[in-house]
Amino acid sequence: MWVLRQGIKKLASLNLAIFTMGGLGILLTIGTLVESKHDAWTANQLVWSSPWMYGLCSLLVVNLAAVIFSRYPWKARHLPFLLAHVGIIILVFGAYLTQVTGVEGRLRFEGIGAEKNSLVVREEELQIFQSTNGLQYEKVHSIPIRPHYGGFSFKQVEASLEIQDLKIDVLEIIPNAFPQRIIRATNDIQKRGAAIQVLLANDHTQKTEWIVQETKLRSGEAQIGPLRVTLGGHWNRNQAQSEIRLVPMSQGEIEFTLFNKGQAMPAQVGRLKEGGAIQTGWNGLRFQILVYHESAEVAIVANPLIESKGRGQTAIKVATQGQESYLFLNHQLKVFTESHAFLMKLVKKEVPLNQSIKLLDFKRSFYPGSQRASDYHSLVRFADGTEATISMNSPFTQGPFQFYQSSVEFLPDGSFGASILSVNADPGRFWKYAGALLMCLGIVLLFIFPRAKSRSKKELVKRSGSS
Repeated sequence: MWVLRQGIKKLASLNLAIFTMGGLGILLTIGTLVESKHDAWTANQLVWSSPWMYGLCSLLVVNLAAVIFSRYPWKARHLPFLLAHVGIIILVFGAYLTQVTGVEGRLRFEGIGAEKNSLVVREEELQIFQSTNGLQYEKVHSIPIRPHYGGFSFKQVEASLEIQDLKIDVLEIIPNAFPQRIIRATNDIQKRGAAIQVLLANDHTQKTEWIVQETKLRSGEAQIGPLRVTLGGHWNRNQAQSEIRLVPMSQGEIEFTLFNKGQAMPAQVGRLKEGGAIQTGWNGLRFQILVYHESAEVAIVANPLIESKGRGQTAIKVATQGQESYLFLNHQLKVFTESHAFLMKLVKKEVPLNQSIKLLDFKRSFYPGSQRASDYHSLVRFADGTEATISMNSPFTQGPFQFYQSSVEFLPDGSFGASILSVNADPGRFWKYAGALLMCLGIVLLFIFPRAKSRSKKELVKRSGSS
């Protein structure tokens, strides 16, 4: 019993309370900064649902519970203190239920009569499809995309999967990124074509451009101001414009043929290396080879946004067959092995609803005397036959879900396109309300009880003085 009392005393110490509240204060500051630079979803993934937040909230509950038991046996004067502390514990419990079991997503009805039985949520997953003929694909697996927390930033993700003769490793998650197209050299000389970055400039203007061959047999081309530039492959002369024909040669050389507008015969013929230039004879324009890759590929990389404000999109870095690639949200990547074809897609996760919902009609109301919409109304029917009109100012509750009219999409001609409903299920709502009520009641009683006690003491002193 003595050991238990000493343990409760340690857990109820003021030092532990100061440490816990200080840590929560730091997390709240970081979460607020992350949300201001990105969005609420990124802050939730990075801070609010991080192991640090769970750990400090658990420590807070333990500290509060120990403080409560340290006052045992309780008396009437302990009531405000008990209500405030129990209220905070219940409030934390409700927040935990919301974070772990709560659901928030949306339904998108494309046209009247559309029916949905699943909810699109914010979490992403990597879906893998398999095919034996490369035409018909069947979903075989999915990998939840969850960040691995290292400090307060997204680091490497420990997620891998082996299907048949394919191994997939998810190396990195970038929650807010933008795609960037880059040209890089490769060693695959047999399959890959060449790539050249060229410059066309004079004293008044300059412009750079990449020209890439997808394969050795296909030509790459670009229009740079008045000049058409072609690289390798099959080619037909277009006399309607000035043109430079480039042919990759050995030992880092490029053969060029310069044609003037309206002429079939070349004006200049020669060879250039990286850094070499020629004068075109048109308005003092100089044509120069800036970068030359004998074998190159076009790659899409993900650059993280320091401040996304919701503009970025999720990207993951995957490794398959010894190749690393970036995959963006709602994009796909095909991988071929000796016996199968695989298709990978990064998509929003779908959560099944307890019943299907059908959009029966959509209406919009206007402000009097104008064509400005004041509200949108979606008439839906649930699988059990219940019909409800859901508007922006009038949500509807069905089972554990609450439905809100979130937005609407119209076609270019102004006709109805799609109705979007926000859906929310919060099992912790009751506990959060109850905890907040108890905490507020305890705080109010803390102000009332001392005054009542003070008045009783004054009356006691007054009686003893009169006697």
